[in-house]
Parts: sequence; C-alpha cells; structure tokens
Amino acid sequence: FAAIGEVLLWVAGAVIIGYLGYRILSSRDSLPRRKSRSGRPGGPPTELFGLDLRPQGLPSNIGKEVRARLAAGDARGALSLMYRGTLSRLVHREQLEVRASATEGECLRLVAAERPAPEAGFFGHLTRLWIELAYDHQLPEPGEVSNLCRDWESLWGQEDGGVD
Repeated sequence: FAAIGEVLLWVAGAVIIGYLGYRILSSRDSLPRRKSRSGRPGGPPTELFGLDLRPQGLPSNIGKEVRARLAAGDARGALSLMYRGTLSRLVHREQLEVRASATEGECLRLVAAERPAPEAGFFGHLTRLWIELAYDHQLPEPGEVSNLCRDWESLWGQEDGGVD
C-alpha cells in the first residue's frame, strides 16, 4: 500500500504542477504587454473592432478634418475620426502593441499602462465618448469633441496619424 500511495502522491503532484503551469501560460495573454525592442511578428493591426487603422486611410490633418465635420454638424463622424486617428497614431507611430482582437476596454487599459498620463487621460475621455456613441447611441456635445480636438493638438501639435 505504501508504494501505491507514493505513486499516487507523485501523480497528484505532477497534475497540480501541470495545472498551475497551464494557468500561468493562459493568463499571459490577458496581461498588458511592454514594448518589445525586436518588434512584433506580423506587424501592427490594420483594423480594431471594425475601424480601419491604416495611416494612409486617414486624412493628412485629422484636427482640421474633425473641425470641418463638427462645423457641418457631423459630431458622430468627427468623434469616429478622432478615435480612429488616435488609435492609428498609438499603434503605428508610438508602437503600442495591441492585439487585433483587443476590445476598447483592453486598449484603454493598455494605453493607461504604457503611455504618459496626459495621453492616457485624453484617451480615457475619448474612449468614454466613443463607447457612449457606438453602443449607447448618445451623440456627444459638439463642444466636447471640439475640446478633444484642442487636446489632440496640445498633445501632438498639428501633426497626426494620416499620410499626405
């Protein structure tokens, strides 16, 4: 009986160690990732939650285009462009490592962990407005989008994520 008990203890220990290893490896995907100096395989995502993030798909001056859309009464289009442009900039220029399957909340947590406080605060406000628009169908006040545009310009100057 002692020999059988010893074998059962070794098997139980191996099963527990295997289970813990599996849990550790499976939880790695949910942790925020730091920038790798070697770059990421496959490159940055070109689309997140249906939004095209390719820089060539954006206007050359996002702030100017956002203001033009606001002046035309298109707060939805203005906010959408601002959100897309910000994500594109973070992914392509700032090389924030975002998985193509990431959600808005995961992007928000990643930006909060990886970027300076002013950028994280801006992105948090922008994401809140975007989620209210995209899922609750609540249009933001044009002044609020205009303030975001001003904040964009104070963070990154007149430059943006588009290509001329």
